Amino acid sequence: MAVAQEHWAAKWVHSREGHVPQDAFRYHDKAIARAHFKGGLHIGYVSHERHGCVIGWGGEEHCLPEYEVLSGDQNQFRWVKCSGKVRPQFFIPLKAGHEADHNLELYIAKIHHHIGKAGQHLEGGASYAHNGREETAYEYEVLAFLG
Repeated sequence: MAVAQEHWAAKWVHSREGHVPQDAFRYHDKAIARAHFKGGLHIGYVSHERHGCVIGWGGEEHCLPEYEVLSGDQNQFRWVKCSGKVRPQFFIPLKAGHEADHNLELYIAKIHHHIGKAGQHLEGGASYAHNGREETAYEYEVLAFLG
């Protein structure tokens, strides 16, 4: 069931090769981004050193040269603690991505110092790219509307 929504304070800006808009949403030194891969729209972060958007998919880390960066007013959002399979019953996640099956939404997740993805279909929790692999975390936070 689709629950994520778009928000007036957030826009996705097309970029490439490590470039990031000034008003990008950041977590630590990483700009939140998404990129098309294998029929889906996957969430990750921009790596200046690797000149692209780094995502986790299929157990591996992938760096994609073209991507969209989340930009706008980050003060209109909050991070909601989650564990295991995400259940957005008391918050509205920002619409961010999807698996190749467009019915499977992906939400922006932060895990320790990493940016990744969470979804109602991901049994183990959130996943993220780290050291060449796609890792999972049972505890994480999801970007959601204030309120």
